[in-house]
Amino acid sequence: MSDFIEVLAVNYTFLFDIQLKDVYPSVKRHNARLGTDIDIRLKFFDKNKKELSDGMYFEYAKKELDNSFKGFSFQIFTKLKNLVGAELSDEP
Repeated sequence: MSDFIEVLAVNYTFLFDIQLKDVYPSVKRHNARLGTDIDIRLKFFDKNKKELSDGMYFEYAKKELDNSFKGFSFQIFTKLKNLVGAELSDEP
C-alpha cells in the first residue's frame, strides 16, 4: 500500500498498463466468454488507511452498486493468448 496522497474532489481518469498471457474463461464451454473472470478493483483509503466504501448508493435502484470493478474491458473475449502493454482506463 502506498502512502496517503491527498486528492482534490474533482473527476479523474485512472489509466494503467496491463500484461496478460494465456487467460481462459473459468467455465469450460464452447465460446465461453471471460465475463468477470479478470477481477481488477480500484480501492480507496482515508488518511488513516481505513478502506472507504467502493459502492455508490443509487436512490432509484434502492441499492448500492459496486464502483470498484474495472475488469469490464475483458468481458467479451473468449481467451487472451498474449496481451502486452495494453492501456486501460476507468472511463467507458
